[in-house]
Amino acid sequence: MRTAIIGFGIIGKKYLEAINKETSLEIKYISNLEVVDVINIKYIKDYTKIPLDDIDIVFVTTPPNTHYEIANYFLSNGKKVFVEKPATIDKKDFEKLYQEFGDRFNVVYHWMYGDEVLFLKNNDLFLKNFDEIVVHINDPYYTDEGILKKHFGGAWLDSGVNVLSMLSIFVNLDKYKLYRKYREVDDDTNQDYVVTREYLCNDSKIVVNINWDNNSNMKNTIIKNDYEMIEIDHTNQVIKLNGKIVFESKVEDRLLSHYENFFKSFKSYKNDIKITKLIHDKLFE
Repeated sequence: MRTAIIGFGIIGKKYLEAINKETSLEIKYISNLEVVDVINIKYIKDYTKIPLDDIDIVFVTTPPNTHYEIANYFLSNGKKVFVEKPATIDKKDFEKLYQEFGDRFNVVYHWMYGDEVLFLKNNDLFLKNFDEIVVHINDPYYTDEGILKKHFGGAWLDSGVNVLSMLSIFVNLDKYKLYRKYREVDDDTNQDYVVTREYLCNDSKIVVNINWDNNSNMKNTIIKNDYEMIEIDHTNQVIKLNGKIVFESKVEDRLLSHYENFFKSFKSYKNDIKITKLIHDKLFE
């Protein structure tokens, strides 16, 4: 399939590297505000100038506040579109895309394709009878000068969607009701940089803690009941079962490996937009 990448920052470059290893996709165009020089790929600054009859599918890796406008343009012109998570920055725009174009539109959730997450899934290690799941995410995006990654949309929008996408593989998110949420907000940007959300379903609980304010990079998940505990170190892609390492990824570029895993499975990809709907319902509640 002939493809175009819209946006060529850190994420767009990971897409390029991963797609180049997948023979079913051919990158024809890159659109970016700054000039891009990639051999055998045409650069076009204005994405609306890309010849529509020369592409089949579009990958959007621009900041989230631009996703709706760009996705809507290509979808309205009959193209398949994948946007980097999150789909949009608000529920209203997401619902428009979902209702009108759900058969040709979806989101790339790179956390779903971490080596450690795939190992947990493929080896059926997840504790289905868990009592509690606790997810901690620290990203060094906030300083005394404010939020460094303003275009990310804040801690919950950017990092929360990663957690929700991962959890959607293992639990029915629809059954988990939000009963507590807490956030600390930057006065200048009105974006959150510390977030806690807690969910309940019968006797099980899910807790998500996100902190952009402690100048560290750490992502882990603990799944436990009275008898067993799984510890997932997403940063180093390591899984421990009851304190013993059962999986350790050897990849050096964690983020690239996520996209490589996604595009390896692209030939057999099935567009389950209902999962994306559920993830974004939870994201925007």
